[in-house]
Amino acid sequence: MVSKRFPLVLLLLFSLGIAFFACQKEESSEQEGPGPNPPGTIEMTKSSVQGRVLDEKQEPVKDADVFFGSEKSTTDINGYFKFDNVNVPKNTALVLVRKTGYFNGSRTFLASANSLKYVQIQLLPKTEAGKFDATAGGQVAVPNCQLIFQPKQVLNGNNEPYTGKVSVLLNLINPEDSRFADIQPGALRGTNKDGKEVGLLSYGMLGAELKGANGEELHIDSNSTVTIRYTIPSSLVATAPATMPLWYFNEKTGLWQEEGQATRVGSYYIGTVKHFSFWNLDYPFAQARIKIRFTDNTGVPLQSTQVSLKATNGQVGFAYTDDKGVVEGIVPADQALTLKVIGQCQNTLYTHPQPIGPLGKDTDLGDIAINVTAPMLTVTGKITDCNNNVLKNVFVSAKIDGRTYRAYSGDDGKYTISVIRCNDTPSKLEISAIDPATNNGNTAEKTVTINAENIDVTVCQTAAQFVNIDFDGSKFTFGEQDSTAVSYTIYSVGNHFLSFDVARTNYSEYLEWRLRSNQAFVPGTYTLEQSFSMRFKGNDYFNVEGTCTITKIGSQRGDLVEGSISGTVCKDSLCTQRLPFSGTFRLPMNSVP
Repeated sequence: MVSKRFPLVLLLLFSLGIAFFACQKEESSEQEGPGPNPPGTIEMTKSSVQGRVLDEKQEPVKDADVFFGSEKSTTDINGYFKFDNVNVPKNTALVLVRKTGYFNGSRTFLASANSLKYVQIQLLPKTEAGKFDATAGGQVAVPNCQLIFQPKQVLNGNNEPYTGKVSVLLNLINPEDSRFADIQPGALRGTNKDGKEVGLLSYGMLGAELKGANGEELHIDSNSTVTIRYTIPSSLVATAPATMPLWYFNEKTGLWQEEGQATRVGSYYIGTVKHFSFWNLDYPFAQARIKIRFTDNTGVPLQSTQVSLKATNGQVGFAYTDDKGVVEGIVPADQALTLKVIGQCQNTLYTHPQPIGPLGKDTDLGDIAINVTAPMLTVTGKITDCNNNVLKNVFVSAKIDGRTYRAYSGDDGKYTISVIRCNDTPSKLEISAIDPATNNGNTAEKTVTINAENIDVTVCQTAAQFVNIDFDGSKFTFGEQDSTAVSYTIYSVGNHFLSFDVARTNYSEYLEWRLRSNQAFVPGTYTLEQSFSMRFKGNDYFNVEGTCTITKIGSQRGDLVEGSISGTVCKDSLCTQRLPFSGTFRLPMNSVP
């Protein structure tokens, strides 16, 4: 049974918008991290994201490098990663994954300042499809795809002609694949040749690289072209047009870029490209944005749950709900859409009773409550202090199966978190809680399956991480319930930077400071950089004069850095008065050199 908590008169309009999130994907390259933003005015926001990285066997990938904005992290044994409070483009936030032996994986999404997004990325192995002689040219073919190379068109890293055998590393991405949502690079959004952003319907993708006999990277002479012959997926042949734009993924913008055109010949397309990366045979469409929130029948948000939208032309798109049960993204404005909610075993949990759309404009669909019949774990409990007093508005997080779920305790100290599982296999559940009033926290662990679990947490211990600030006569505390990030970066010899970022999830209050050193950071006192900023009581404060004293610092990701900060900031832009601040902190390091 499904209940819709929005007026029936708006049912069709709301339904029309859901498809857009299904179309969000992105691409990869060999640069050190995500590139600079596209030219023009880019709206930035502080955003948080978590996710998992899987291999071609659906197994977690450990120790993959993950980039988000200017931050870097590494996946754990479960393939899990998480970033808090990172400054990214609001409309094209990009998660980029690198792992030796695989093509880069990525996901582009619409970022929000007050939610924890979830992405799942499946990496494609770099499989050798064949070899050819660089001097003579040749052909390399795999089922459904053929590449034709001209003589003497391959160059080495110094842009000199390469002579010898060339290995072609190739992997195809079929939009009919049930895992297409996790495999495809970036988002199905692109910039056409006129510079306008459009949505994309994919008729097939490929990732390709060239390697020399000794494993060296090679590339195509930009004055020549390689011919691609690509078989149209069987379910899309009937709708495939006579010509199809070609697109490559641009990591610097997080969008696909139109470059060239393919012509249909029978059941395949033929086109030419001047360089290799991820290429996409995509038909552009007018787009609209949509937003919808999913809950169970009791109103508890369905977090980290996959949602799919299928257009009338057969194209399918996917996205995952965030910690509030919300999905949002881009969909075809002129297509009717079929909405489904998908479980962790790729089983259908819910199908919307009627088509959605055509949408025509940006739409908020409101809430949809679902009667979930799949294996469900419902965790409830009470949060109390050392004297058994109930604690309200305490941030509670649950981690299981490589995903994190969130909730807050009510006035009675109680919380509820619902988790849709793939099966009833026993798994470790971690429930963490922290009281923002005292910085006390605690974590409870239990092996669980499905059905109902009651886990009470007594918050008595000193929290694992916190920032306490005294400013202008008031006290402010940040804890595990807030977004925190500490990054140690070496930009060049003699340029070591330590960056601290803490914020409320809605960014209503924040504190950012940077330290610079000409050598590795050790316990001691450092001058606060002028990039310092903070927001309290609705005002922003800059122009700092002060210091940070580090009393403890580790050398590994996850190690704690502890210390204190103090100084003054200007009260206003004219600096008519300087206001003092001081504080202490204990925070884990998210990234280290």
